[in-house]
Amino acid sequence: MTPAEVEQVRKELRFWLCRWRRSPLNYVIEMMGDVPTHQQAEILRSFECHPFVAVASGHGIGKTRLMGWLVNWWLDTRGKVAPITGAGGDQLGVTVWKEVADTCRRKWPWLADRYECLSDELRSKEDPLISRAVLRTARPDNNDALQGFHDCMFFIDEGSGVRDGIFEVASGAMGDPGNCGFMAGNPTKTSGYMHQVFHGKTFWHCLQFSSEDSLAEREYAYPYVDPMGELRMIRCHGRQTARWIQDMRDQYGITSNVYRIRVLGQFANLGNDFIVPGEYIEKAWTQRAPGSVRYPRRLGVDPAWMGDDDTGVVVREGERILYATSWHGFDLVESFDRVRLLFNEWKCDYIHVDAIGVGAGLYDMLMHSVWRGRIGYPAVKVMASERAPEDGEAPCRTLRDWLWWRCRQFFRTKAPVFVGSPDNAGMRQLAKEVGEPTYKITSGKVIAESKDDMKKRGLKSPNLADALNVTFFGDGEIFSKKVISASELDYRYRKKVRKELNWKVL
Repeated sequence: MTPAEVEQVRKELRFWLCRWRRSPLNYVIEMMGDVPTHQQAEILRSFECHPFVAVASGHGIGKTRLMGWLVNWWLDTRGKVAPITGAGGDQLGVTVWKEVADTCRRKWPWLADRYECLSDELRSKEDPLISRAVLRTARPDNNDALQGFHDCMFFIDEGSGVRDGIFEVASGAMGDPGNCGFMAGNPTKTSGYMHQVFHGKTFWHCLQFSSEDSLAEREYAYPYVDPMGELRMIRCHGRQTARWIQDMRDQYGITSNVYRIRVLGQFANLGNDFIVPGEYIEKAWTQRAPGSVRYPRRLGVDPAWMGDDDTGVVVREGERILYATSWHGFDLVESFDRVRLLFNEWKCDYIHVDAIGVGAGLYDMLMHSVWRGRIGYPAVKVMASERAPEDGEAPCRTLRDWLWWRCRQFFRTKAPVFVGSPDNAGMRQLAKEVGEPTYKITSGKVIAESKDDMKKRGLKSPNLADALNVTFFGDGEIFSKKVISASELDYRYRKKVRKELNWKVL
């Protein structure tokens, strides 16, 4: 090349680098050839005026792709360090770092060849100590993930889950002239650094985005000024489906905190998310009982002995809740006698027993007693502390959590009926207890509020509600609408006795 041609190339490179330095949106469109969504474009444009940008959003906004674009934009236009950290080390390596490396590979070849990509570092071959992106996992026992970095751009994935200690260590460096930062994630916590950023005076520019405004079925548009200075409208589609949003509404409720966090991108209300909202329960007082459909009649028992708890008993047949009562202070033998009397009085088919603690003794007494000339009542052991069954609709942590979620499905999707007068004390107490516990989502699993946490809120243990919940264990009929005859019930009982108990039928 002649000196004149070399100078012309330099001028062109200076033009592009100056243009991209001012606008990461131009960098993504012109260098990467990608088309950001309207929400991604707004975030990218924010860096034209603000060095620190924080984003709280629902799912499907494209935050991880943004992280990959911005890390490479910082390296190409600034040539400085880009430390990356987040709440989970596995997530950083599998998602964020994969996006950073993939974005680097898709750049113009002569620019991509300037970098060497390792498992936790993307560095310039020419100046590896200065121009580099480094992955820093936040270890549980150490807050130094962002310590020692200066003249850099901080990248923080899932900011709500990052410990405050890490931000405290990095806060001094964030104040250095020329530093920048990008923090993004679902607003899962109502405390901590990210929550403070969005609810107080801070140097961060805060943006919030909803998945409802990023529908794959809808077209959006935003302005873009091309290199020739002409204004163009970029048209794009969102990244989330309307079906997923509707499923989230149906499963959790539009007013729930889960919907606020995962869809609307808003921080949770200080109020509570109830497992069974009041409007579901109120319908059970006004709906009519179903006709002559025959379901197994199940007696649920949540046993108690000493302490403040009561023994709760509920009788349910399909969608009809027939009876609810509780007692306090009786020993195990007295409770066993009462359970037998109620079982025979209501002509039940099964006894479901919460067999944790004192319940194990009650279950053993039932299985060693003679009923209708046979050894053992048709008792179902429910171990609420065991792992929850696999459930694609609502993954839960323990069986107790799963039973509470089953209770929610029962009141939401079926037509449950409280049989009897609304003045019945047992039924009223049951309805009250069903509507009191809250739930949360931790590591993607539903966790029902524990009895101890309820007591801290000044509530009694939901013994009647737990007695109702244990009747859902092993009851696929009510959710499948399959009718079971009395002869089929008797056959199932005999098969169970022979196979599981291996005792002789008298």
